[in-house]
Amino acid sequence: MSKRLSLVVAVTSDWGIGYKNGLPWPTLKQDLKFLRLKTTTTVDPKKQNAVVIGRNTWDSLPPKLHPLPNRFTVVLSRQPKEAFLGAHLVCKSLGEAVESLASPPLAEKIESIFILGGTSVYDEALKSPLCDKVYITHVEKQFPVDTYFPIQTFRDEGFKQISDESISSEPIEEDGIKYSFAVYKKQ
Repeated sequence: MSKRLSLVVAVTSDWGIGYKNGLPWPTLKQDLKFLRLKTTTTVDPKKQNAVVIGRNTWDSLPPKLHPLPNRFTVVLSRQPKEAFLGAHLVCKSLGEAVESLASPPLAEKIESIFILGGTSVYDEALKSPLCDKVYITHVEKQFPVDTYFPIQTFRDEGFKQISDESISSEPIEEDGIKYSFAVYKKQ
């Protein structure tokens, strides 16, 4: 049985996710805490979650976060022979990554799979029948952006906001930036 996919993303009011291979906004501590908790928390304490990221997203992370702490980190690259120091696994495609994570020996070690970007990885994951939830931090401000979340695919795939008691939808404000968390499920 294949594992389900969930996306975790923060977006500006116009669905921007990046600028010059980094985040368009200053560090939002509660958003980072949310990301860390969502992607590290497991039901089975003997397992850990996997995060799947594209090469550009990997390159945008500070080297001290290679790999992301307490997560099994998978990097997607069309050049998988390229060295990605700190990555636990390098795959050519999302399909290859999911197949590896859902097969022995990794299947017994991995509880959930989270997709962390970038745009093309999000787009492919949204189209997958295995994708069922998207966790979005809505940053209620516009910033200069050059990379966007694939909003048309998100809409075409029929995601609708749901209530989740474990996630507060009340806006948070940090450094003059308001943002809130929302959960969407494929209908």
